[in-house]
Amino acid sequence: MKGLNIPATFFTTAEAAERFADGLKSVSGYHTIGCHGFDHSPDENYRYFTFEQADNNIKKATEKIYRHLDIRPVHFRGPSMTTSAAAQEALIKHGYLSDYSVCPGRIEFSSKGWEKGWLKAPSVPYHPARGNPFSMGELPLLTVPLNSLAIPFTSGSLYLFGLTLMKLFFRKLYRNAVRKKGVIVYLFHSYEFCDFNEDGNSGKQKFLHKFYRQDRGIRSEAHLKLLKYMISFPGIKAMNGDQFFKWRSISTRV
Repeated sequence: MKGLNIPATFFTTAEAAERFADGLKSVSGYHTIGCHGFDHSPDENYRYFTFEQADNNIKKATEKIYRHLDIRPVHFRGPSMTTSAAAQEALIKHGYLSDYSVCPGRIEFSSKGWEKGWLKAPSVPYHPARGNPFSMGELPLLTVPLNSLAIPFTSGSLYLFGLTLMKLFFRKLYRNAVRKKGVIVYLFHSYEFCDFNEDGNSGKQKFLHKFYRQDRGIRSEAHLKLLKYMISFPGIKAMNGDQFFKWRSISTRV
């Protein structure tokens, strides 16, 4: 990533921040460290949390990440892309600036976070409405959507459908971004560049991994080729979460 001059946002759970503190500290600064919830357990689903549940989890996760990394995260992506109006209110309470947990237009229903609201959610960054995280409104939090054209723009899609299709996918997103003055968000998981540990993965992950390229070197090479292809396009500027938020704040004031 750094060799391609591509800063990224690493969303870590609080438990991972404790376990991999040294590694995460080593990439912070160039990359942004965000919060991915407390432990990504099956019951950590912000789609269904009450405000009190979301408030408690986000408070615990934020404090634990800060304790182990000396970084107070301000960008959030819910486990399995889960969010809600209650979760966003809790994020605002704890000083978060953005939520990356919405995937507009996605019709792949295996994600625990999927909601029918995704089908009509704005495809560009937006401030959500109070009571509706999938509609533009007045909240200070910024929702930064993951790009989708029925399927999400993720490394998982790359492994399933191949590099050629993903390049076509990107070109479509690029044209849309130019027309709407939008952004392109690409999601990948760091564990995908290791040998899969099926004992520690969910049933959904185990099922999907059967269709992925099994050679981690091939997965890594395809991922880097796609990233290199993306940054070759005019006007594309790779940013981490902090850089994007600062850039957007400046550009909207001009």
